[in-house]
Amino acid sequence: MNILIFDDDLKVKSMVPLMEENLRSKVNYFNEPVKAIKGILSGGYEIVILEVLTSSITGLEICELLAFDERLSNIAVILVSDLPLYSEKFQKSLVERKELKMVKGVLQKPFLPSDLIAKVMNIKNLPNYVK
Repeated sequence: MNILIFDDDLKVKSMVPLMEENLRSKVNYFNEPVKAIKGILSGGYEIVILEVLTSSITGLEICELLAFDERLSNIAVILVSDLPLYSEKFQKSLVERKELKMVKGVLQKPFLPSDLIAKVMNIKNLPNYVK
């Protein structure tokens, strides 16, 4: 399984080695939107983890790009943010906006590496064992 992370938070970047070890997967981290989008468009990613708000582009805008490219519409997206992602209003928008149909999970910061690993395992129906 290949995973791409787009986030400008160095704490999330520091989680990459643990994710690779526990998920036995390649995890590519990008903090620049152009490189992240090029990486996604190159294909081969099963899961994409996107920060909702960055200084240049939002994870929601990237979801919109994915939704309209048939080759990429099967990618599972996890949104992460400091914003209240568990709010009723945000959860409702995930259901109502068809361009967000690939969002399979959300995590509100701060979270532990084990939280992110468990979210990926849940989406991929893997046994939930974190070292």
